[in-house]
Parts: sequence; structure tokens; C-alpha cells
Amino acid sequence: MYIKAILFHRALKANKQYPLKNAEITFYTSPQCTTIAKDINNNDCVGLTDNNGKVSFEVSTNQNTVYYVKVTKMPFGYKALDGIFTVRPCD
Repeated sequence: MYIKAILFHRALKANKQYPLKNAEITFYTSPQCTTIAKDINNNDCVGLTDNNGKVSFEVSTNQNTVYYVKVTKMPFGYKALDGIFTVRPCD
């Protein structure tokens, strides 16, 4: 089982969402965000969102695997996002 994509959006106006482009997203294996996850090719899971606000990592996982996602850099002019997001596989 692989996690293939995570989407990030930013809100500009009430009830409207727009893609967040060029945000750096990092996947971690520890809840403290100290250990960067590796993809299936053993590369660090760090990437930039594309024009659609999407970043993809192919990581090996099972139903008990938990990843922690953090926005590690925001595009110029955007306020940094605080917080850690939890990612779990689903059917």
C-alpha cells in the first residue's frame, strides 16, 4: 500500500479554496517531527506542492503506519502554517 498524494489549499475568500503552490511539505515517522520518512527509493520525503497544491510521496505503508506531515516552508508572502498533520492509510 502506498500514500501517493497530499493536497494543500489556502482560503482567500469565504467558502472558496485555492491551491497552495510551492509550499515545502515534509513527511516524518516520529510525532516530534525529528525523523524524516523515506520513500520507496530511500529518498527523504520532502517536496514542493505543484500548481494544484499537490505533493506526492510513494512510501511503503500498512494499516498501522502513521506518518506526520508538516509544512516546513511557505511560499514568499504567506504566513507559516503551525501544526503537525497526522496521515493514516485508509481503504
